[in-house]
Amino acid sequence: MEILMPQKNPKSFWNKRAKTFPRYSPDEDSYEAGMLQMARENGVIFKDKSILDVGCGCGMYTIRLAMEGRQVTALDTYRTKCWRY
Repeated sequence: MEILMPQKNPKSFWNKRAKTFPRYSPDEDSYEAGMLQMARENGVIFKDKSILDVGCGCGMYTIRLAMEGRQVTALDTYRTKCWRY
């Protein structure tokens, strides 16, 4: 597996990479759904909470968390057309 690292312009690097990021899927058998379910099974409560999603990417967790939490703030270092919801 090749590891890609930003060179002189990290912003440009991540904007280009973001075009290849997977997008949110409502499927309950997705990896993200499974990870959040595992968190719930281990006592994490998202319902009615304010949640900070740092490194949110294209929102694969953000959207799911927003359906449960009271408020979600999503942060990332790049701006792309990932957000179409």
